[in-house]
Amino acid sequence: YGRGYRWHGHESREYRGDIYVVVSGTAKLAVVNVAGAESILAGVVPSELFSTAHTEALKAQAVAARNILFSQLGQRHHTDPFHLCSAQHCQVYGGITKEQPTTTAAVKATTGKVLFHGPTLVNATYSSTCGGYTEHNENVWGTPPDPALRARPDFPRRSTEFRPFSAGINDNNIDLWVDDSPATYCQLASKMRSEAFRWTRTFDQRELARLLADKAPGVGFLRSVAILERGPGGRVMGLRLTGTKGVKTILYELPIRRFFNNLRSGTFAIETTTNPQSTVAKLTFRGAGWGHGVGMCQMGAIGRAETGHPHQSILEHYYGNASLHQLYQTSSLD
Repeated sequence: YGRGYRWHGHESREYRGDIYVVVSGTAKLAVVNVAGAESILAGVVPSELFSTAHTEALKAQAVAARNILFSQLGQRHHTDPFHLCSAQHCQVYGGITKEQPTTTAAVKATTGKVLFHGPTLVNATYSSTCGGYTEHNENVWGTPPDPALRARPDFPRRSTEFRPFSAGINDNNIDLWVDDSPATYCQLASKMRSEAFRWTRTFDQRELARLLADKAPGVGFLRSVAILERGPGGRVMGLRLTGTKGVKTILYELPIRRFFNNLRSGTFAIETTTNPQSTVAKLTFRGAGWGHGVGMCQMGAIGRAETGHPHQSILEHYYGNASLHQLYQTSSLD
C-alpha cells in the first residue's frame, strides 16, 4: 500500500466479497476484489478520514465517497481488469482490516444516499485541508468547470475577521492570508494539525540547482519566479521560472506542487533571496492548506460538524447547493 509515497509498506488484509486473480493488460497478475458498493465504502471511509471524527462528518464523508465510487465508474482504468483501484488515485480502500464501528455506522446511516446537482451525479471530490477557501476544479486540473465544484469560503461570512477575504484570495491579500491563522472551520477542527493549515517550505541554492537540473535542465540557474494567475481560492494556476539559459512555464496546481517535490498545496506566497550573481539563492513558499482544495474540505467538515452542522448542510455547502437523493435502500453490509 502507499506505493510512491513515504508511507509505503506491506500488511495482511481481509476483504468482503470475492477475490479472483487475472492477467492484466501489462501481462502481470491483478488481484481483484468483487464486492457491493456499501461493503467497499465500509473499507474506504476509515481509510480516508479519522474513524474518531464527529458522526456528522463521517456521514458526509460516506456520501462523498459513495458519489466518487459511482461517478468514476467507466472514467478510469479502461484497460485494467477492474473498475477502480484501491489507492489514492481513486479512493483508498483497506477492506475489512480497516473497518471501524463508527465509520461502518456512518455508511449504514447513509445507505444509498448520493448527491445530485440538478440531473447530474456530483463528482464529490475532497481533500484534507483547504486552508480556509476551496477552489474551482478547472483551476486545479484543467477540467471543464463543474457547477458543484466552485471555490467557496470555509468561514462564517458575517465574521469581520474575514472581511478582507470576502471576494476570495488574490495577490493583494495572499500575504495576510498565509501569515495569519484565521478561525476557519478547518482551523477549528479538533483533528487539525497546525503544519497542515499553514506551512513554510524553503529551497536553498543547492537544492534549487538539483531540482532544475532534474526537471527543467533548459532553465539553467534560476533568476526569478513569477506567479501568472490565481484562482479565487488562492491556488496558483501558472508559474514562470526564468533562468540563465531559458524559461519554463508550469500550468495548473498539481503540476506546480509536484515540480517542487510535492508542496502541501497550491495556495502560497513566494519569497526569493538573490545572490551577487543575480540568481536565486533561496526560494521560500509560505502556504495554506494540504491537498488540492476542490470540493469538500475534510477538516472543514469536522469543524462544521463539531459546531452543530448536520451532514446534509455540510455537503450542500461544499458541493454548491447539491441535494441528497436516495438511490437505493438495501445494503451489502446487512
